[in-house]
Amino acid sequence: MMIQENPQIPFEVLFQFINMVGTDNEGETYSEIFWAESADDARASVMAGTTSSHIHIVEIKEKKS
Repeated sequence: MMIQENPQIPFEVLFQFINMVGTDNEGETYSEIFWAESADDARASVMAGTTSSHIHIVEIKEKKS
């Protein structure tokens, strides 16, 4: 049996919720790790199930171990 390498790498995505204006969380940046083959794939995963009117992506960077 041949073992397949995982082509996905972890990306740390920093984002803000746009609808937090006027709340205690206004301006807070959140971070989540997404496993993807590229930064574009990580962005697509973040945006799945939401719209750009709810989330602002601040930065996507490859997470170093």
